[in-house]
Amino acid sequence: MSQTCSRLLFAVLLPLAAVRGDGTLPQRTAAVVLFPGAQVMGYAAPIDILRYGGTSVFTVAEQPTVMTNGDLSVNAQYNFENAPDPDILLVPGGSNLKAELENPRLLRFLKDKAGKAQVVLSVSNGSFLLGKAGLLDDQTATATFGLTDGLRRIAPLARVVDDVRYTDSGKYVTSAGLSAGIDAALHVLEKLDGRGAAQMAALAVEYNWDPEGSFVRSQLADRLCAFRYAVTSAQSIRREGDEEQWVNEWSVTDPSSPEVVFEAFQTAIRQHVTWMESTPQWTRIDGEDAPLRSQWRFRDERDRSWRGVLEVTPNTVSRQGVVVRLSLHLDPRRASI
Repeated sequence: MSQTCSRLLFAVLLPLAAVRGDGTLPQRTAAVVLFPGAQVMGYAAPIDILRYGGTSVFTVAEQPTVMTNGDLSVNAQYNFENAPDPDILLVPGGSNLKAELENPRLLRFLKDKAGKAQVVLSVSNGSFLLGKAGLLDDQTATATFGLTDGLRRIAPLARVVDDVRYTDSGKYVTSAGLSAGIDAALHVLEKLDGRGAAQMAALAVEYNWDPEGSFVRSQLADRLCAFRYAVTSAQSIRREGDEEQWVNEWSVTDPSSPEVVFEAFQTAIRQHVTWMESTPQWTRIDGEDAPLRSQWRFRDERDRSWRGVLEVTPNTVSRQGVVVRLSLHLDPRRASI
C-alpha cells in the first residue's frame, strides 16, 4: 500500500471528534491492567475501540510477561512501579481472580491510578477487583452474567445491578461480560468526545453499535433453569429464547434406559441442583404428567409465574439415544401459585 493510500485510510478510520483544531491527536492515554488469566476479549476489544478513538494505550502488569486466558502471552510495557498515570484505567475480568483479589500490590496500584484517572472502565468480573480495592463504594456497578451475587459479597457498599449492559457512575464505568466491554468502551468515547467519535470507532471496527439496545445477557430466561444434570453424555443441540421463554435440548446417548435419563434430569430440578443463585425452586404440578413428561411451575425474582415442561423422546435424527427437552415460558394468566 502506498504512503498516500495509508494516509487516506487513516483519515477515514480516525474519529473526527478526536482530532484537535490544529489537526493533532489529543494526548489522552489508557492503561490496561493485565494479570494471569485476564480474559483476552475483556482487554483486547476495548483496546481497539479506544485506539480508534485516538487514545494512546499501554499495558501494565506485575511481571514483564503475563499469561492471559487461553495461554496467550503478553509482554507488558510497564510494571506497577513505573507506569504513567493514565486518563483511562481499563481493568478486564479473568478466569480465576482468587489470587488477584488477595494481591495487595495490584489493589494498591488500582487505588492509586483510579484516583488520578478521568475514567475507570472494568469489563466482566474486573469489577470484583475494583470492589475489593474499595473503589465501588456508593457506586452503581455490574459484572458478567451469573456473577453479580459474587460482586455484592465483595463490594457490599456498591449498588450492584444485573439488568443493564454497563453502568456509568461518573468516573466508574462497569460492564457485563466480554462483548459488553465493547459497548462500554464506546460509551466511554461518547462521554469524552461525543457520539460522533464513538460512531466512527464502531464503524472502524465494523461493529453494529446500538447505544439504545435492550439486549442484556443476564435477563434471558435461561437464568431460571441453570440446573446441574448428572448425565455425562448429554450434548447440547438447542439453546435459545428470550426474556419470556426458553428451550434447552440435549442429545443423550447414555446406555441407560430413557426412564433413567428422565429421572436424572428430574432429580436435578426437584432437588434444586443449580450453578446459579438466581435459579428459583421449581415445583412439580401433580396430575398433569405423561410418560417421560413432567410439568413444573415456579416464580421468578419479580414474583411472576412461569411454567416449565421436561420431556424425553426418541432421537429421530441419529436414531440413537434420546432427546431431552426442557422448555419454560412466562405464564401471565396465573396470578398466584
